[in-house]
Amino acid sequence: MTDQRYSNSTFQVEYPYNKSTITRSGHEIDINDTPGHESLRFMHTRGTGVEINETGGWSQVVADNATNYFKKGLTETVEGHKDVKIAGNLNSNVDNSINDVTGGDRNMAQGGSLIIATGGTRLDHVSDDMTVTIDGTHTVAIAGDASYSTTGDHVSLVNGTKKEILSEVQTTATGNIEIINTGNVYRIKTGTFIVEADAIILKTSTGGQISLGALISLLAPGAVSITAGLRASITAADVSITGPAGINLNNNL
Repeated sequence: MTDQRYSNSTFQVEYPYNKSTITRSGHEIDINDTPGHESLRFMHTRGTGVEINETGGWSQVVADNATNYFKKGLTETVEGHKDVKIAGNLNSNVDNSINDVTGGDRNMAQGGSLIIATGGTRLDHVSDDMTVTIDGTHTVAIAGDASYSTTGDHVSLVNGTKKEILSEVQTTATGNIEIINTGNVYRIKTGTFIVEADAIILKTSTGGQISLGALISLLAPGAVSITAGLRASITAADVSITGPAGINLNNNL
């Protein structure tokens, strides 16, 4: 009959093809020569045992803790699938390096927290696309410099408020820079605002106002042109226009 102490036991005996030895304490050694079911079984009285079935398959049951010690190296080769199930914790302590190579896909599901601590350099290389989805808060703290290099487009989508607190900002672009604000107000607050450009154009597409509430200095080595499609008005307590080559005011209204 099949021994139920082994979940996948196929041990079946038929008299007189079985030699069984049972000691006084209950240890058992079975040598089974039953045709079609040739097998071996060695069992401890507490339930620990090994069974080798008719195909050469190996089943092992350990009723208590197990300790394996290898003085030299250990090589394990599995040509089929390998399943490992651990009801408790898994602790791995390696004094030297770990090399993990996977020829196919790798899936990792983490039910709790995941902490990765690296004492040296960390390099992540992805040959294809990479997608990161975070349902909660994402916090990145970098003690040194941070560099980002993108050969294609870079798109940032923020549905809420985006705040950047920087001690100094420098933006260098070899192409155009375009800022499109679909809301009502675009505000820049600073002590000194300096714009250096070959040409500066201030334009209101809906006929609104351009209000300058503080001291404004326009310094241009060449000509400055102010063109209004309708009425142009300058209101100030004191207006001074000085030109070394003279002043020409043309009113075509």
